Amino acid sequence: TEAAADDATTILDAIIIGSGLGGICQAIKLKERNIHHFLILEKENDLGGTWRDNTYLGAECDVPIALYSYSFASADRHYETFLGQKAVLDYIREVSDKYRVTEHIRYGANVEGLSFDEDSCIWNVRVSGGGKYRARFVISAVGQLHHPKIPDFPGANQFQGEAFHTARFGSRNIDHFVGKRVAVIGNGASGIQIIPPLQKVCKELHVYQRTPSYIFPKVRLSRAEEKIIADFPIVRRAAREFLRMFAEGALYAAIKGEAWAQFALKKICDTNRSKVKDPEKRDKLH
Repeated sequence: TEAAADDATTILDAIIIGSGLGGICQAIKLKERNIHHFLILEKENDLGGTWRDNTYLGAECDVPIALYSYSFASADRHYETFLGQKAVLDYIREVSDKYRVTEHIRYGANVEGLSFDEDSCIWNVRVSGGGKYRARFVISAVGQLHHPKIPDFPGANQFQGEAFHTARFGSRNIDHFVGKRVAVIGNGASGIQIIPPLQKVCKELHVYQRTPSYIFPKVRLSRAEEKIIADFPIVRRAAREFLRMFAEGALYAAIKGEAWAQFALKKICDTNRSKVKDPEKRDKLH
């Protein structure tokens, strides 16, 4: 049941590329089927995927942790309804250690090429630095949220200030922005999360959006309610099932274009928007 050795001549049962939530889950499921002769190749020096790389202010999961967790490994140590970046990363590490996945990970192994030998039905995997592996199966668990998409604005190279993408926030902290004039371009999940902490300390904060987002109310439970859900498995399972039914019922129905679901969600979002007191700002959010 030990992790596979780093032997280029050995044929592994599987190679998993990436050690984010998807890669960790695939490893656990292999072990459940008594498949232990596999490796996880991770290009960075730590696991966690997007939760390792995105460290911007306010970064957190916008899905309740009762649902944004493995069905077989609830985040019962974490009481918050919505976990911040560090807490999600801690959860991934806890699960990886619990299921002994960490021993299968090879860090600094950036996969640079794959080729399939049809005669032997074996995958040949080439990693940075010249390393090579062979496996019967290759499972891709690579992510994309750590790859910045930076628009090519005319004249952007003439900007004399500091400019960076949230996916490249690095070690900056809140003190870095005190008294500064800051512009945030974009109002997706990252924009929605980073704007509130910036607003508290910046001298000026300007938000540039292309299309307004529908802003669904973020319902946070009380500390006592969160603790009850975390401490009692039956309540935790019920909360997860309720959230799953809502997500697959109303939200998925709206995405598919069903009128009743779109109407209901729009009404909820419009009610939330009506709480903005400034009429000019409220109109910009519509």
